[in-house]
Amino acid sequence: MVLAVALGATAQTTRAGITTRGTGSFQLGFQTKQSVRRIQVNLNRDYRFQLRVTADKTLLLEGRWEEGRDRNNTFNLYIESGFDKDGAQGNGVVVLNRTTVERVDLNGKTKGQKFTIEFDSANSSSGSGSGSGSGSDNSNSGKFNQFSKSKSGKGTVKVQTQNDKSLNRVEIALYRSGSFDLGFSGDSRFRVKGKWQWSGNDIRLEIKDALGDGRAMGSGTVYINRQGNDVWKIDLSGMANNRKFSVSFRE
Repeated sequence: MVLAVALGATAQTTRAGITTRGTGSFQLGFQTKQSVRRIQVNLNRDYRFQLRVTADKTLLLEGRWEEGRDRNNTFNLYIESGFDKDGAQGNGVVVLNRTTVERVDLNGKTKGQKFTIEFDSANSSSGSGSGSGSGSDNSNSGKFNQFSKSKSGKGTVKVQTQNDKSLNRVEIALYRSGSFDLGFSGDSRFRVKGKWQWSGNDIRLEIKDALGDGRAMGSGTVYINRQGNDVWKIDLSGMANNRKFSVSFRE
């Protein structure tokens, strides 16, 4: 299988003709954030991917992909090379459904500088493009801008070279400032911290601290119920302590 996805003012698969309007950005270090005009993603049968980003200049990232847990429309990307000869490492997700490309969310490092690449399908009912529909403002009307709750459920944390451990509780804190703090407990106890923002009807996380590593990198999604007032599932993945990790938790 080769799945080719092009994102820009429109997003299309060469096989299925999927089209999606959205907005995107690319940021390297402390440089000014650039608008992403087009992204092309190829997911190959050998589980290799190529992702071409057209912003102020064109960038090519390559690495491995795998299907996300619990959702067959989520693909995890592990970046192994890019930025020409400078090299790159990082991870993120591409989210698809039958008719649209919902999201691209990547972060990593190149030559010691952090980079982020984000692309979201438009969720504004007006269809006008930029604005509150992009979900970039945590004070969006009709959506909460802070959240604090302790939830019981079932989950698993996987850390490379270690045995999987079960989770049964999470303390969720989404702050008005845009930062978050998740405290998981069960067979293992650990915290995950970073930045959050709305992405359509769910919440996107950028991980900056995890499993005791203040230099951790990763991303994730907090899934909100249909009523828009509670969390029912959390998926995370990234790198901490030089090991890949993933967390899946649901009610």
